[in-house]
Amino acid sequence: MKKSLITAAFVLGTIVANAQTAGNFYIGGTLGFNSSNSTTKIGNVSKENPKSSNYIVMPEVGYFLRNDISIGLAIGIGGNKTVNTNTNPTVKEVENKTTFFGVILYGRKFFPVNDVFSFYAGLNLGMNPGTNTSTTKFNNGDQTTIEETKTSLIGAGLNAGINYRITERVTLMGSFAVLGFTSQTETDYTQNPIEETKTNNFGLNISTYGTPFSIGMYYNLHQ
Repeated sequence: MKKSLITAAFVLGTIVANAQTAGNFYIGGTLGFNSSNSTTKIGNVSKENPKSSNYIVMPEVGYFLRNDISIGLAIGIGGNKTVNTNTNPTVKEVENKTTFFGVILYGRKFFPVNDVFSFYAGLNLGMNPGTNTSTTKFNNGDQTTIEETKTSLIGAGLNAGINYRITERVTLMGSFAVLGFTSQTETDYTQNPIEETKTNNFGLNISTYGTPFSIGMYYNLHQ
């Protein structure tokens, strides 16, 4: 199998007015894009596998209630797309696309170890309404079919992480999910009667941010 992967991702965890000081606001966010494709070769025959891409744009603002406690709000959009050209001889292409709007509220409690290193524990609450669209194009020129469903996801998660101050202005943050719960409702309005599917998940490695582990940084505007 031959596989090529193109990834471009930038994560800015936090930009802070001052280093973890009560009364200070901070801004930051997440910006990411990923695109991948692969090819399978059997003998002299090559087969192109489904192509996929995803993106997320989520700015963030927070506030330190105390030197060791912060609260924050993140709002953004994201989505993913998968294109499959090898379904069956009558189908030219099947495209599945998902878009969502996300809102996350969080609180964090910091536990300093020394002047440059600290742990933290956090609670995240989030909701992600979205739309799933499946488009099928046929080889014989038949009319393209489009199916659309609406999704609504709410979640709560406990996470933990570490902060490491590289300089007086730059600090790295690592975060990983510990325990979480999500509830998703998917509604298909093309069916008669309307079809609704509910899915609940509870356990480890479920993150309101969408990934079980992430790394970011914040930049202090003042020493």
